[in-house]
Amino acid sequence: MKEKLEDFEKQHKQNYYDAIVDTIHDNTEKLVKEELLPLFQDPPLASMDTLKSTILKYAKAEKIVLSLEQLQAIIHRFRDQMMQEVMMLGTVREESLHPFVEHALLEEKQKKEVISASQLKQTREVLMDQIKTELEYHLQEGLIPFVPQLLDENKNQSFNENDAFLTMVSEYLTYRYPSYMVKKIEDKMIFKDHTLMSRLMEHAERYQFTQEHSRLLDDRFKESVSKKDKRL
Repeated sequence: MKEKLEDFEKQHKQNYYDAIVDTIHDNTEKLVKEELLPLFQDPPLASMDTLKSTILKYAKAEKIVLSLEQLQAIIHRFRDQMMQEVMMLGTVREESLHPFVEHALLEEKQKKEVISASQLKQTREVLMDQIKTELEYHLQEGLIPFVPQLLDENKNQSFNENDAFLTMVSEYLTYRYPSYMVKKIEDKMIFKDHTLMSRLMEHAERYQFTQEHSRLLDDRFKESVSKKDKRL
């Protein structure tokens, strides 16, 4: 009987652990697929994303004729690179949170917070540093150097206009666009972190409720069973 109670208790804790791991996975998957990837995927044909529309706005302001085909190509390549980075970000997030879960569940007394808000914040800051670095790298290596190729020399013969356009685009892609994207990514991560914390608290409350109200998990009942087994 004592062994069966121990098996029941282990299974109860394992079910709790599995629920937490599944919740972290689902939350991360939704963060990546529903929130972050759409920031870099091609928009519908009827709309114009911020990156493309801003470059075209600068071209119009300086009366520059651009190769739309070339513009689409370099933006598409940049997007593909960033979507790969975002997918990796999801993997890193899950791997970063698992140690907190394992540590909490190994403690003798179950904590109500398996993962604390400060731990989520710590993980988020690490991920934000990573995505910011990769965003700036792909802009500097895969997008900005190719902007001059968008200019048709036969149609854009004014050096001053060309130079003004390239300066504005370079400044936008180096400073304002990364800041804009980092802020959007961080806001979405903060929202998903709050959602995750709420779901984990629900699991913890259910776990503790069962722990406190299940007769099979009651310490006095387990003690009486232990004494009975000894007599037998």
